Amino acid sequence: TDNFVSLSRNRRSVAYNTYQLANSVTGDLHTQLLKKSSDGFKQVLSLIEQYGVPAPAEKEKQALLDISVSTSLDKTSVTRAAKGFSESQEKRLAETFISRIQLELGNLKLSRHELKKQLKDYPSPEKVSKKDLYGASLLYHRAGLLENGVGNFVDAYKEFAFSAQLCLKLKNPMSTVLNIKNMASAGQQILDSQPDLQLSADQIKRLQQLDKQTEDLLSDNSDINSLTTLMQYHNRLGIFYF
Repeated sequence: TDNFVSLSRNRRSVAYNTYQLANSVTGDLHTQLLKKSSDGFKQVLSLIEQYGVPAPAEKEKQALLDISVSTSLDKTSVTRAAKGFSESQEKRLAETFISRIQLELGNLKLSRHELKKQLKDYPSPEKVSKKDLYGASLLYHRAGLLENGVGNFVDAYKEFAFSAQLCLKLKNPMSTVLNIKNMASAGQQILDSQPDLQLSADQIKRLQQLDKQTEDLLSDNSDINSLTTLMQYHNRLGIFYF
């Protein structure tokens, strides 16, 4: 029935409000509310499997999600948040929150596990649709940060490269620069922490190709005013290459 179909969306609203409340308090209560919110989003996934979700409404309603959350989906999600999400988007949203909350709770392994579920939707940069470029670039950048955080620098290098490639397609110079810097940092960590493990010729070539494309993008965007960021970029790449 329609009432059962609406359960997942209602549960999502409760879980989201609980997450917002958690961010307004500190200490044990903060932790308790984060766990409660995570459990709520897990229930959302279960309800979606059982009953699906209501069809998105034609008339816009008050959006419950802020832009920082909806950008973890796809480019059109800011508008769709007001009308309701599709089933796949509702699932992705719940998984995004579960991953984020587990990260905030310090559970890196669980956060990585939830994030990897979402990455399966984007097996290669060439297969990411235009409307999903921004959301997928954020997911892979976050994946790189998580892998780097647990010392898995080889996978971090790969995830940052994936995100950088998507940012180049978006012609987003500053996000591309950030990914390339992180990619070089992860590469340096591999060389420093694992002397017996060297970057392959293909890995080095990929960084060089992305670096060249980034330089071209920066040349086409001469109005960029963050000189500090650009200096850090060239410094980081210089250290890595030499």
